[in-house]
Amino acid sequence: MGGFIGLPPSLIETYGSDIKKVYKANGVPIYLGLVTMFLSAFVHLMITCVVIVLLAPILFEATLSTQLSFLFLALAIYITSSLSIGSVLGLTIKNQAKLTMIAQLVFLPSIMLSGIMFPIKFLPDFLETIGLIFPASWGYQLMLDNGFCFKNLWYLIFIFFAAVIVCGIVLKKQKAIKMKDRKSSSILHNCDFAIVNTTLTITDIKVRNISTMTNRTLNIHGVNSRMGII
Repeated sequence: MGGFIGLPPSLIETYGSDIKKVYKANGVPIYLGLVTMFLSAFVHLMITCVVIVLLAPILFEATLSTQLSFLFLALAIYITSSLSIGSVLGLTIKNQAKLTMIAQLVFLPSIMLSGIMFPIKFLPDFLETIGLIFPASWGYQLMLDNGFCFKNLWYLIFIFFAAVIVCGIVLKKQKAIKMKDRKSSSILHNCDFAIVNTTLTITDIKVRNISTMTNRTLNIHGVNSRMGII
């Protein structure tokens, strides 16, 4: 839930607003915001999951896994793949309302069709097949006892690297748009500077003309005065 619903809105607030201009003004790489928010969400989700796992035997009389190390490793891999999908949603969707709707459409089937809420054998075959599209099904199988194997791992790795490629393309496009905006603003600045110089030149010419006409008028008055005196 944190990967699909918690992370994407934070990315929209950063990359869909003027906050990214602060990165550019301070020379910060554009991808750094995504990396820091990704790591922050990962740490918070891991801490939450660890607390739940440790308290489950006390609060719900649950039985701890016999392979806790593999459980937490599988949990970390699943959280990473979920956050990578959330990163793609946050970078590609610019509208907050649409993002919330799409995130819910991804999150709810992930929970309902993965076997986490109830055994997957209760589902029809076609729903079980649809559930394999979502990483929750693979993550759940990976976290089961003796489930940590490449058969349950490869899909999560594929999702992560595919999401990394998509995020890289999106960020590269945003960087290219920034460069175009910078060039356009530079051209407009140069045009404004040229207009100002032209205006100053015209004003200088007018001042010179007025000065010349004034001098001529004074010379004429001086000649007339001398002729009157003579």
